[in-house]
Amino acid sequence: ENVRALDAFGHVSVRSPSDPNSYFIAPGVSAGVVTAGDIVQRNVNDPDSQEFAVHAEVYKARPDVMAVVYGHTPEVIALTEASVQLRPVVNGGAFIGNGFPVFDVGSLDPQQPILADPALARGVADALGENRGVLLPGHGFVLTGPSVYQLMYGAYAMRMNSLSQQQAIALGGTVAHLDDVPVAPPP
Repeated sequence: ENVRALDAFGHVSVRSPSDPNSYFIAPGVSAGVVTAGDIVQRNVNDPDSQEFAVHAEVYKARPDVMAVVYGHTPEVIALTEASVQLRPVVNGGAFIGNGFPVFDVGSLDPQQPILADPALARGVADALGENRGVLLPGHGFVLTGPSVYQLMYGAYAMRMNSLSQQQAIALGGTVAHLDDVPVAPPP
């Protein structure tokens, strides 16, 4: 039961390389403690996938996406709640570009599980569009990648960027964002 409490920090999934309609995920287990026995395969059209509807809907909408994280990193959530937009301030955050779209889930019941609501998940996928990520005020974010490595690098870089941006704001003055840079996948 303690492990289940850790899943509040997010879930990672990876699209099957042999079946584009399937993905692998470890339900109910925090990404940091997943073992091979925790991983299950889900089909994007299978009702069992509704437990993780956000992942299924992103894979349906974006054939180019090979990995998804639905995360609740406090440093990123803080910028979804602030009047300050998440912007790149460090080189690792350059993929953020001019910011991510925002999908407002604030009008929903706070007890509503976003992962399990197919209509809400479609809204998240629609808001994502062709972007690398989408912010969910008060809930977290969805980030995508062309591989699990690039996804995890991006999630880490987004967290570090969020911390750096918040520290720069706390120091006062003007925060220097990276100029408009091409949004390229991380190495």
